[in-house]
Amino acid sequence: MTDKRLMVSTDGFRAERDLAAARIAIFQGNTEAAKTLVKEAQGDLKTVAQQAPKDFPNGAPTADGKGTGNTDLIPIDGQMVVADDMVLSADKAAKVKEANEHLKNGDTDKAVDTLKQGAIDVSFTRVLMPIKATDVHVDAAVNLLDQSKYYEANLALKAAQDLLQTDTVVFGDTPAQAAKMTGMPASGTPPTAGANAASAAPAKK
Repeated sequence: MTDKRLMVSTDGFRAERDLAAARIAIFQGNTEAAKTLVKEAQGDLKTVAQQAPKDFPNGAPTADGKGTGNTDLIPIDGQMVVADDMVLSADKAAKVKEANEHLKNGDTDKAVDTLKQGAIDVSFTRVLMPIKATDVHVDAAVNLLDQSKYYEANLALKAAQDLLQTDTVVFGDTPAQAAKMTGMPASGTPPTAGANAASAAPAKK
């Protein structure tokens, strides 16, 4: 069972990946590939707009499971982060081993609970995409590419990428734990994840 707080939009992830690839294609002179990639991203964003109210009815999930309330801003990617100062005692090692088994079986919910039982501070740093504004810039890029305005199309794609935001969901019980994990209150913008951050593939919707 996937912990809903770890859910991300696979369509949104795919759209963002295609936008990045399209910008590269433009500057490599592969403009036809760029057109294809941007139109694919455009289609994925339409799907995102349709699915978001179902997948994220209360916006991006929060630590308490209630959601942010902003249904336009949804997670599209993320990574699990373990506290830098964790000392791996015998008890903690046992919990990590147990959590790994849960992850192997695809049960992230139990994995997170197991780590919490071992007093192992874990958080999920994620990338958030504003759906409507991103869609506006991508639609503009499609039109500009059709007019062979490649540089302008690149700027439109960059504008879409610049809209991305990050935040952190802390799997802890107190604000103090949140501050310890992120270096600032849980509602603040998290610092760059450290080298011990484990990349997470997009969870299924």
